[in-house]
Amino acid sequence: MTVMLIQRAYRYRFYPTPDQADQLARSFGCARWIYNWGLKERSTAFYNNGQRVYYKDLAARLKGLKQDPETSWLSEVSSVVLQQSLRHLDTAFTKWGIQLNTVMLVFQNGIKHAESPACLAKGWD
Repeated sequence: MTVMLIQRAYRYRFYPTPDQADQLARSFGCARWIYNWGLKERSTAFYNNGQRVYYKDLAARLKGLKQDPETSWLSEVSSVVLQQSLRHLDTAFTKWGIQLNTVMLVFQNGIKHAESPACLAKGWD
């Protein structure tokens, strides 16, 4: 007996009210600002001091940013948006580091691409 799986797709359209559109724009702007701030903090710490900064370090500084008069506008949006933006930054750095290590192994050891650790882990032979 053959079982056929049926996949369905639903398309939704969101029509925000002017207040919702304003809040969404604020949330997106704050998320972008926090992502760029975290990127700058991580880069500065690494290049100036050779230190690594992780999500927990940046998330701990969010409260101070919200209380600072210059960036008090960050408290207008949900903290979940800001924390998720920092999590995305941390994930991007983690994935970039894995790719960089794989490329370095290939160049250092002369391993063929299909024999690199990342390819073997993903089952690409």
